[in-house]
Amino acid sequence: MFAATPKCRSIGAPAMAVPPEPLLVAEHALRIVYRASGGSAEEEKWVVAKFSGFAHFRHGYPNDEALGAHPLAKHGLKFYDVFEVDHSPLIEEMKKRNRIHPRHSDALFANHRHWVFTFQDETLDVISRDAPTFEVISAMSASDALQKQKTA
Repeated sequence: MFAATPKCRSIGAPAMAVPPEPLLVAEHALRIVYRASGGSAEEEKWVVAKFSGFAHFRHGYPNDEALGAHPLAKHGLKFYDVFEVDHSPLIEEMKKRNRIHPRHSDALFANHRHWVFTFQDETLDVISRDAPTFEVISAMSASDALQKQKTA
């Protein structure tokens, strides 16, 4: 079977500062908070990205200095941005692993989508049926932004 070539497309997420100092909170939803570019010392801006549900995420290696080692680097993955991946090899891997299940069907993964956040010191891959929402919040820290987002 011919596998389509993956392609990473920037989704136009709010720009991240360097370093973005990300914070992840995984409960029923997945929230990712990162420092936005353009903030000031008096009023920092933070971005809260939220996936209302998620099937899988992995966070860590590679950092920006080793981003070329990411399997999607040769398919358009760039520094300090958020991408959606067309023809995701990670979703294909999940399908393959799930085939051990007696009631598996590839159709279970038909609506799954793949996003990649390329931070300075880590990379985040997320598989979810829903696209992330983004909110820019003035706050003193990532934790403060998360608290403001939850109560807003």
